[in-house]
Amino acid sequence: MTLIIHGLHGLGDNLRMRSIVKQLMLFHDVWLETPWPCLFHDMDIKFLAKSSKLRTQAKNAKRESVKFTKEQAPSKSRQIAVNYPPASVRQHGNVLAAMSAQAGVSIENFDLPIPDEWDLRAKELIDSWNVTKPILIYRPLIERTEWSGCSARNPDKSSYSELFESIRDKFFIVSVADLVDDVEWMVSDPINADVTYHKGELDIEILAALVNRSAAVYSSPGFAAVLAQSVGTPSVVIFGGYENSQTFSHNGYPYLGIDTIKPCDCFSHHHSCVKEINIPVAKDRLMEFVNEYC
Repeated sequence: MTLIIHGLHGLGDNLRMRSIVKQLMLFHDVWLETPWPCLFHDMDIKFLAKSSKLRTQAKNAKRESVKFTKEQAPSKSRQIAVNYPPASVRQHGNVLAAMSAQAGVSIENFDLPIPDEWDLRAKELIDSWNVTKPILIYRPLIERTEWSGCSARNPDKSSYSELFESIRDKFFIVSVADLVDDVEWMVSDPINADVTYHKGELDIEILAALVNRSAAVYSSPGFAAVLAQSVGTPSVVIFGGYENSQTFSHNGYPYLGIDTIKPCDCFSHHHSCVKEINIPVAKDRLMEFVNEYC
């Protein structure tokens, strides 16, 4: 039977959806609505364009437009929508578990295989740098006009900076973002990165391959953390408000989530979440993680 999956917009959400789609395609002819076809490159499914007003998603959907089918799905196709309401995340423990429960599948890994052509592009990029240390992918804290939750979600910027600086000298730092004036902008303190790509220069294929070749990812909660998990790269995620480290936790992935002293799972853009972090304890945990996994 044909199954139409109405997927989510977010990059991290689509990576997690790999687990769901992989299971459902065993019993269905899957048609997936997504702005990120490349994230399902190894699956025999059809792609339906997902209209999006979100800048990054719309830009990628346009870039991959030739991958969307022009066929019409059978009129009697079964349809499901993938989502994760806050109450479901609290009930099931994390985002993937909530998504899986909603889709009626088990909780499985969402590993992303890296094709040779993606890996070659990443290797050529790395070869153009003067790399003398293990690579760490760094995500600055950002806010954007199209989603008001960034401010609530972001950790305290001074804590984010202080924890990063405690490990900075161990790595070759690559800072990545897609900034546009008055649309998406950086709110964290500037860092001394070895290489900076802040204008969306890296498409998702080369970014995935680059993360796969890196020793670690340092970020706030968002797609970078999920991308690291999908390729097995150790990730350090510093939390602020809106959610806590449990929401990103999945067995089998090297992951360190650093919470505030009062972890919150309000999933609200307006709650006055406490963003204070116990810095000495966090630094000890961070160094132990880096020494063990990186």
